[in-house]
Formats: sequence, C-alpha cells, structure tokens
Amino acid sequence: MDKKKRTWCYLQAPHVYEMSPCSCGNQNTQWSEYEKHLWCEKCKIDFLPESAGVFSSPIPMETAKLMGIFFDRVIIETNELESLDNHYKYIKVLDFRKDVFNKLYETVINSGGYIEDKRLRIPIFLDIKQEDILIKYKQEDVEQVFLYKNKESFTIPIATYSDDGFKKFFLDIVLKDKELVIEKNKEYDNFLKFLLTQKLKMKLTEKEKEKKLKI
Repeated sequence: MDKKKRTWCYLQAPHVYEMSPCSCGNQNTQWSEYEKHLWCEKCKIDFLPESAGVFSSPIPMETAKLMGIFFDRVIIETNELESLDNHYKYIKVLDFRKDVFNKLYETVINSGGYIEDKRLRIPIFLDIKQEDILIKYKQEDVEQVFLYKNKESFTIPIATYSDDGFKKFFLDIVLKDKELVIEKNKEYDNFLKFLLTQKLKMKLTEKEKEKKLKI
C-alpha cells in the first residue's frame, strides 16, 4: 500500500506524545514525511510505532496541558503555524518571526461549541497595524451569524508566536449599525501593547543586522 504524504506535523517531538521508539531503541525520533510513520535518524528509516501513545485513546485537553503536551502544528508546504482556539478548532498563528504588520491575518468569529453549521464559524481578516486593527469581512456572513445566534457579541481568537512562545488573545466584537466593531477593553489594550513590543523587537533585530553588516 502506498504511503500517504504528511501535510502537517506537530511542533513537539513524537516522544512527548509517548509514542514508541524505533526498534533500535532510539527514542529521539522525528515525524516522518509519511502519515502515521516516524523517522529514525540512526537507522535512516520510516517506521510505524508499536504504540501511538496519547493518540491511542481520547485525552482531555486540560490534562494534556498539565502533562506539557500541546497540539500546535506546522503546515509543511507553507511553513505556517496553526494552534487550537478555546473551542479546540485550529486557527492560523500570527507568527512574529516574520513581518506581520500591514498584512491580513485570517481567524474566525467564534460562536462557541461544536457547531457543524459553517455559518457559525465564518472567516474574518484582521489588518494588523502597530497602533490599530482593521477588520475585513463579508457583510452577509456577519449579519447571518449575529441574527442566527441572537447574541450581542462574539469573540475573535488570535493565536500568536514570538520569542516568548505561543500566546493567545480573545477580542470581543459587536455589531453596531451593521458594522463589526472591536470592543476597546483590557484584552484589546493588552493585544496592542503586545503588538508594540513585537514591533520594537523587530526594529532592534534589524539594527543589530545592520551593525553586523558594517563590521
């Protein structure tokens, strides 16, 4: 049977998820390029682990966190990161190892719960700026989700990755005069402060690179 190529893999190593080592005893294995397989650098082989570890049975997410297990992943083709939001659905990560300013970041309007109706988990785009955040969306989608759920506000989850690791923010949004507006509250202020800090770090990194080039 042909092996199916892996399109993504977890950021943490297989042994973190208690997956079986290679038959040679090497526990420091890596994710194989093939689904369900691991790679042993020592033997130079792709192999099927005897045990899938924590994936062998359901594991509560909060329990996994206490064990130091996370399910953040990288999309192999694009090298983009994805992280779970507060409803255990994957969203794209705002990766500050790259220049993310004045670019669109895609997330979702989080309606809550495990709802299959895609209208209740619609895409939304944030134009990330140092001093403000602009929202871009399809008007008909937004009106549908607010009318359907009969709620006054929803949450936009934002996952970020920087030198300090993963960090999540949850911005409250409301529909005012048929326009989507971010609530200017403490969480919003914290996110703007975080953006400013990352912007300053990027500038310092650029200056350090310039100094090295001059030397």
